[in-house]
Amino acid sequence: MYIAEKPSLYASTPIATRGFCPHCGTTLTFQFNDQPDIIDIAIATLDDPDAVQPADHIWTESQLGWVKLADGLPQYRHSRKS
Repeated sequence: MYIAEKPSLYASTPIATRGFCPHCGTTLTFQFNDQPDIIDIAIATLDDPDAVQPADHIWTESQLGWVKLADGLPQYRHSRKS
């Protein structure tokens, strides 16, 4: 389904805002309030995820044990800020 609407925004913590699909509630975006120019997009929510080259990997602390990231991109155990 293609939805041409803005996501519903929710201030999930005092430091960040998350965007959700207004129809099904799927998580779409994450943004630190003090970094308004950077929005993380949940890659699996895109129609063609292969069309986007990632810049890094975040929250690798919670990745599945069988996932082996070997693409040479920067990896952050938590967010880029921690």
